[in-house]
Amino acid sequence: HDETSIDYELHFDNGSEMTFTGVTLQTCCYLKPSEWFSQTISDNKYVRTAAAGWTPMFEAVKMEPNGKYAVGWRTGPKVCDLPWILTKSVDGNHWVGMTWFEDTLSFIGNPGHPCVHADPLVGDLKPGQNKTIKGRLAFFTGDDPDKFDLPATL
Repeated sequence: HDETSIDYELHFDNGSEMTFTGVTLQTCCYLKPSEWFSQTISDNKYVRTAAAGWTPMFEAVKMEPNGKYAVGWRTGPKVCDLPWILTKSVDGNHWVGMTWFEDTLSFIGNPGHPCVHADPLVGDLKPGQNKTIKGRLAFFTGDDPDKFDLPATL
């Protein structure tokens, strides 16, 4: 994309004679190599909710469903209104964001590991059908995520 982000793709091709239904994945961005994001904590992961704006993920999971994207797990409450999860750095002025844009299903984190997850929904694949989904990993500087360029679609 540019010098502060990386675009990525996953390609799926159903070469079988069966229909695959409800295909989902878990995708992890392991942050340990970066001193800014290597903490094993959960309160540095943020999602945007319609009810409260940018909210720590483990607070958002307790909210009433009022969004398009799930938090906490693939079957967690749909409280997020933007398909991005952000991780805040130790100094609070650097962020990394992860998305699958309109193919985002859910967001999770693991307090025991310095990682962040934006999990995609592939959906159904009929025999012979293929699908490509696109995502982005982006880096931001600043203290206000509302000022970051976080598109909902590619």
